[in-house]
Amino acid sequence: MIKVNDKPTTLEYPLKDGDRVELIEQIDLQSWLNQSEFHYLAHEPEIFAIYLDDKFMPFEAVSERLLINNKPATMQTKLRAQDKISYSPLQKVTKERLVDLLNLDLTEQINVTFNGEPVTIEKAKRALYHHDRQLQDDDLIEPLSKLTLKSLPDTTFVFQDVFRYVHFDLMKQRGHVCILKNNAPTTFLDPITGGDILEIKYESKT
Repeated sequence: MIKVNDKPTTLEYPLKDGDRVELIEQIDLQSWLNQSEFHYLAHEPEIFAIYLDDKFMPFEAVSERLLINNKPATMQTKLRAQDKISYSPLQKVTKERLVDLLNLDLTEQINVTFNGEPVTIEKAKRALYHHDRQLQDDDLIEPLSKLTLKSLPDTTFVFQDVFRYVHFDLMKQRGHVCILKNNAPTTFLDPITGGDILEIKYESKT
């Protein structure tokens, strides 16, 4: 870097009598790292990326990063006095975290009423697979993994799905059971949709 009268300039600057010229040697990030106790970081940061349905997708937020003054830097970035250098390691990424990074919606929800109470029912409609194995939320994803997004075969909501969200013990009830959907007889395996009114009523034996 060249300074004339304490101001950065270029070689093309026309000098005048009395100008004070300074030549300041700049060092790049890689050279500085190699000379420091952080020499093991003197490499281009590792990017976390995956292939989703053969599409390459990098994620800077969880990649290894070297920052200068909170801005991404390369090994060739020139350092200046008072620069602040920070480091973020490559993060471990679970399937659950990856879904957030991808902003994927893997589920479908409907709202129904069961015995007078509102209930939201959720069901998986799509899933991420790695080598034909469906990934679970806590599975770790390796960088450059090849993943596929597949629709699940049966995403129909049925009456009995409501029991995953409400506690209802049929064994404690006595009498004839009436299973109703929108005031019409139904079964636990019949499909339901958003807005349905579901009920289980008991008629005492006489």
